[in-house]
Amino acid sequence: PESGQSQSLERTPVLVQVGADETMQIDGLPVQPGHLEDALRALRVSESVDLLVLQVDRRVPHGRVVQLMDTAKAAGFLRVAFGTQPAALAEEF
Repeated sequence: PESGQSQSLERTPVLVQVGADETMQIDGLPVQPGHLEDALRALRVSESVDLLVLQVDRRVPHGRVVQLMDTAKAAGFLRVAFGTQPAALAEEF
């Protein structure tokens, strides 16, 4: 008999980090802004995940954050959340 437990496990969300200079990383790997939507779409499909977490430096303009949210939704992410960075990492990134 199957327990069904595997279906209830939460998949790890995709993490997008944006630095003050607007450099981007997806799950720790650099990505060019022009390739963000395609990279997110491919990752969403291959990982079967619908949650994206944005960690954006506070110096990134609000309008750019809105664009990132729109890009995530265009790539098929149904849920977009904001994450925080530890203070030491926030100063480096």
